[in-house]
Amino acid sequence: MNKKFFYGGLSIVLACGFLYWKTLAPTYLWSDSAKLALLVHEKVFDFGWGTHGVHNLIGLLFSKLPFELAYTQNLMSAFFAVFGLLFVYLIIFALSRNIFAALVGSIALGVSQTYWHYAVINETYAVDIFFRALCLWLVLHFRKRHDFLSFFLFLFFFSLSLGNHNTHLLWFPGYLFLIWDSVSRKYLHYRYLFFSLIAISLGLLPLTIAVKVYNNLNWPEVARYFVVPYSSESYTSLVSWKRLPFELLRYLFYLVYQFPFFGFFVGIWGAYLLKKKDSQIFFGFLILFLSTLIPASGYYLKARQFALLLPTYLIFSLWLGIEVDNLLQRLGAFRLKNFFALLVFVLPTIGLYTVMPGLCKSLGVELSFARTLPYRDNLRYYLWPPKNKEYGARDYVEAAFQEAEPNSVIIADFNPGMALLYAQRVMGKRPDIVIKEEIVDHILYGEKEPITALRRVIDGYLNERSVYLADTYEPYYLTSELKKYYQIVPGKAVARVVKK
Repeated sequence: MNKKFFYGGLSIVLACGFLYWKTLAPTYLWSDSAKLALLVHEKVFDFGWGTHGVHNLIGLLFSKLPFELAYTQNLMSAFFAVFGLLFVYLIIFALSRNIFAALVGSIALGVSQTYWHYAVINETYAVDIFFRALCLWLVLHFRKRHDFLSFFLFLFFFSLSLGNHNTHLLWFPGYLFLIWDSVSRKYLHYRYLFFSLIAISLGLLPLTIAVKVYNNLNWPEVARYFVVPYSSESYTSLVSWKRLPFELLRYLFYLVYQFPFFGFFVGIWGAYLLKKKDSQIFFGFLILFLSTLIPASGYYLKARQFALLLPTYLIFSLWLGIEVDNLLQRLGAFRLKNFFALLVFVLPTIGLYTVMPGLCKSLGVELSFARTLPYRDNLRYYLWPPKNKEYGARDYVEAAFQEAEPNSVIIADFNPGMALLYAQRVMGKRPDIVIKEEIVDHILYGEKEPITALRRVIDGYLNERSVYLADTYEPYYLTSELKKYYQIVPGKAVARVVKK
């Protein structure tokens, strides 16, 4: 192995690993981050949307580390984010044969806002990008070498990854486009089809065993667990087609924020160069890009839309690396060309993210998509990737538990509710409190008259227990309407509901 190539990969692991470790969230956060840690604690494994069984299974392994559970899960994201970048490095090198271009392209992705953000908190997206980068590298390796082992491993990791995030299924047509010539020429034979089925089955096996063992099911019940979620889920209901054209236009601005200044234009030009160099790879990448961009842009939850767009940034970083290779060749014998490339494509990104929260605050800019939460600065949380000082969820929970009277009820939506539930069930705090997590979400999205349903829940407890709202955020808790029937007494974290 070329020493420079090895040291290039090692530098990514060390540099990005150190960056993510230093900026890692120190404890539990809100919503999905707390929920996923809670699922690991309770050993919940299932198929289908929202449970992310493979993520929980890997999380169970990381939970054995001698740290707080939430911190071990944050470490898991950092680990997979780093090795996802390593495979990006391998892909760019395979396309360009330029070590430093591969280094710049992968690090540019690593310090992009969304990638960095999800590398330092407990979420499914770092693991998802790792699997996509690994599968894409295996596909390109198979395309070049025509060895069945690469194809076998691709099918194994692809099917395994679906238990973490089944949106990866949208990439299968792009993978198939890239390797169809190789597959159809040699491997459409019953022997290879048999081994392909084995590879897919082995990829599904870890989660299947976990579902059987931890749910104490027999095999027919396991089969039902597998079939029902996928047959009952309607992904079309998650996409708002009316907003799609506007979001596709806005995507250009999102892309500029991930790869600012020259990075955006260099990535676009890199795509053009790839088309000239190898049109099949270009169109394969384009299929992968669009198969994520279109459904993610129409996703009905704006905040989650940014995370779902992450695979498009992966593809864009490959195009960027190809053009960096071209630029470095044009600079010829210029001694500082490598430092120049890092300076232009990596360092300004970090500088932009440093100043952006303060700049938006001074201009009065608000993030309309971001739900406000007590103890959280939305601008800093979403625009500044490091989370090493993010104690907001913990501070909120401690204040809420301090305010709540014994045997009281806290009515919550998903975001603060998961943090409260994590502290109660994992950390053993305030077991006397009834936490009605997600009840607000179910009322808002499942009831024709939300205010009537919310009052029904409150009245069901108010005669016997003290009742608190986890927040007074108007769009969720309808506080202006509730004030017609109750006194809402705000505290530092929660608001008490008192009869008039």
